[in-house]
Amino acid sequence: MKKLLIFCILSCWHLHALEVRSTLKIYHELFTSLLHTSHYRIYTDDKSLYTVFSKSSKISLVQNPSSADALVISKRSSLKHIPHTGNAIVLATTYNLLHHSKYVIGAFYWRKGRAQILFVKKRLLHLGISLPGKYRKYTVDAL
Repeated sequence: MKKLLIFCILSCWHLHALEVRSTLKIYHELFTSLLHTSHYRIYTDDKSLYTVFSKSSKISLVQNPSSADALVISKRSSLKHIPHTGNAIVLATTYNLLHHSKYVIGAFYWRKGRAQILFVKKRLLHLGISLPGKYRKYTVDAL
C-alpha cells in the first residue's frame, strides 16, 4: 500500500513538472515570435505563472506593467491597471479576458488538458505585429 501511495505521489509530481515545462516552452516560443528577442521583461498577475516564469533564464519578471515587454493577465481587475499606450503586448490566460478587452491581442490557456492559443487579427495589425507562419492558423478575424 505504501509503495502505491509513493508511486501516485511521484506520478503527480512528474506530471506537474511536465506541465510547467510545456507551459514555459510555449510561452518562450510565443514571446520570441511576438517580441523578436531572446530575453523578455514580463509582468504577470498570476502567482502560478510567476512561479513558472521564474524558472526561466530568458525571462525577467518585473513588478511594474509599464516596464514590461509583455503582460500576461489572468484577472479581469488587472485590465484596469495596464498601460494602454506603449509597446508592451498583452496576452490573456482565458478566452473571456481576450473577448472582454480590446487591448489583449491573444490568449494562451489550457482547456481539457490541451493548450489553446488564439490571436485576434485586427489587434495584431493595429500594433504592427506579424505572426510567423507557425502561429497564423491560430488567428481569428473576430471573436
